[in-house]
Amino acid sequence: MKKYNIVKPEDYTKEHFEYIHKFRESTDFLATQMELMFFVRDVNSKFIMGTDISATKFGLKSGKDFIGKFTHELPCESVANHAWQIVRQEQSLIETYDINKSIEVLNVFEFTDGLKARMATKRLFYHQETSSILGVSSYAINVELKDFINIIPSYILRFGAIGSIESMQQDTQIDNVILSEYEQEICFLLMLGWDFKQITDFMDIFRPRKVPRTIDAIIKKKNYICGKFGITNTSLKNLCEYLFSIGFHHKMPESFYSRIIGVKVMS
Repeated sequence: MKKYNIVKPEDYTKEHFEYIHKFRESTDFLATQMELMFFVRDVNSKFIMGTDISATKFGLKSGKDFIGKFTHELPCESVANHAWQIVRQEQSLIETYDINKSIEVLNVFEFTDGLKARMATKRLFYHQETSSILGVSSYAINVELKDFINIIPSYILRFGAIGSIESMQQDTQIDNVILSEYEQEICFLLMLGWDFKQITDFMDIFRPRKVPRTIDAIIKKKNYICGKFGITNTSLKNLCEYLFSIGFHHKMPESFYSRIIGVKVMS
């Protein structure tokens, strides 16, 4: 496998600048045809480019206004206030050195066109000829906010109307612990303030099985999760406080993403 190196903007070569220029031209054309929200940040999390469509959502006049700015400098206050999340997500991706890897992030922000849910797909922005990782590219699509609220009805009430939520895959390590997809789902719903009866009913629809679940089954699973994290006092309050302290509410199980993205909505 070809090895790629991280290249900072101050070390860009003439080849890199030519590649960025051509990439920007082709992206501008596509964006015009498809109204594409697209932008690229360098490895220091500073914008290299952005489309005009993206600019209008972030409070800028045109795509050229992105160049040289950090996310926290954007006029769109709700996005700027969560720049630390975006930087953390993208730096984690850069550190993989994996040009084939992508991450999906659900962003719920008060954009200049109103409160919107948008899913961004992020990949490494690289120059193949010089085996250089130059930054991270992102493109975003709209998600019906009502679909988001229908699936996770108490998220906005509990954590606020804005945030950046990463897709959490089955093998994601959380504080050096790997949870099963089912355990991830239960943790996420507990953090939203759902009681054991609500989770039991939800899971019987979301993950149906021949014999309906009991409330006790969810409680036992909660205790088992506490054991995985080394939490000796297995009270629900202790677990939720712990999960909040490690930023669990900024990650959503990938299985929930599949219900949010697209047309299928839980009734």
